[in-house]
Amino acid sequence: MYPYEMIDPYFWEKFFIFILLTALVLFLFNEGMRRLLKLEKRGFFNKDGYVNKRHKVIDRTIRAIFLLLMIIALIMNVTRDSVEMFRIFDPAILLFFMLFLTETTRSVMEYKYSEERNRYLLTASFVLFTSILVISMFMTDFYGLF
Repeated sequence: MYPYEMIDPYFWEKFFIFILLTALVLFLFNEGMRRLLKLEKRGFFNKDGYVNKRHKVIDRTIRAIFLLLMIIALIMNVTRDSVEMFRIFDPAILLFFMLFLTETTRSVMEYKYSEERNRYLLTASFVLFTSILVISMFMTDFYGLF
C-alpha cells in the first residue's frame, strides 16, 4: 500500500476552495476597513512599500534575522526525528512571527510618520484579524477540513 492512497480523494478540491475562501475573507475585511476609514486604495505591488528609510532598514533587519533563524532551524532539525524537532523552529511558525513583526513595525511607522493618519489603523486591524484567523485555523485543524 502506497502512502498517497490514504489521502482524501477530494483533498485538492477542498484545499483550493479553502484557499479561495480565506483569500476572499481577507480581501473583504481589508476593503471594508479601508472604506470605513476613508483611505485611498494602494496598488497590489506598491512601489512605496516603506514609509521611510528607517522603516526600510528595520524591515530588512527583521527579515535577515528570521532568514538566519530559518537556516539555524534547518541545521538543528534536519538530523532529528519528527518527534524530537524543536517546534518553535518550524518554518511555518517562524514565517508567521516574521510577518506579524514586520507588519506591526509597518503599523508603528505609519502611526509615527505617515501622511494618512488612519493608515496605521488599517494595518493594525488587518494584522490582528489575520493573526486571529491563522491561529483559529491551526487550533481547529483548518476548521475540520483536513
